[in-house]
Amino acid sequence: MTETETLQVYYRVSDREDWVLLGEITAEKVIANINKRIDQTGVIPVPEQRYQFTKLPDGTSLPEFNEIQFKFISKNGFSVIGCWFEYSYLTRNML
Repeated sequence: MTETETLQVYYRVSDREDWVLLGEITAEKVIANINKRIDQTGVIPVPEQRYQFTKLPDGTSLPEFNEIQFKFISKNGFSVIGCWFEYSYLTRNML
């Protein structure tokens, strides 16, 4: 069995809580998400990829929070060049 590169993304909404796995990105996902319309000749790493987490791994909704912390765990050589957090709060009015 060969080990593959993975990046595990964890979050917590308080220093008093344990870290919760938000998602995992594997080398296979990165390869599958390469933009085929961009010239990839000699480009390592791939120019840009974005991953959006909309649910927890068990399919439940993301939590509400006043503050949030993230932790990234790289396994077997996976690296992160940049990261950002974007959040939109939705309200729904019922008439």
